[in-house]
Amino acid sequence: MHDLWDRSGSTSNGYTSPEDMAVEMMEEELDSFNNEVIRLCELNMQKEAKLYCMGVLKGIYKYAHESKSEFKDWAIDVPGECFGYLLNEWKKRSKNNTEIKEMNSFLKKECSRWA
Repeated sequence: MHDLWDRSGSTSNGYTSPEDMAVEMMEEELDSFNNEVIRLCELNMQKEAKLYCMGVLKGIYKYAHESKSEFKDWAIDVPGECFGYLLNEWKKRSKNNTEIKEMNSFLKKECSRWA
């Protein structure tokens, strides 16, 4: 929360609301994970990309549904949007229908509210 307060408010370029900064901070935090999924796909490491993506998606899902963090209140819709973005990026790069079916089964079991 301290980082959110420190990074939001008036700046030399104008004003950044806590809500907008919370979105930016979440996206920054997830960027390296998204990039790793994409990198694994580009290396044709489809199984590894799928498993890594599953872990990241489950982490986002758990954060959205279990976290008691006050920070989460400033970016209520962001976890779902980040979840959808990563899943779509992975699906665009996945060339194996079996991998996609396995992902869908995983999501139904582990992320049932968003599957």
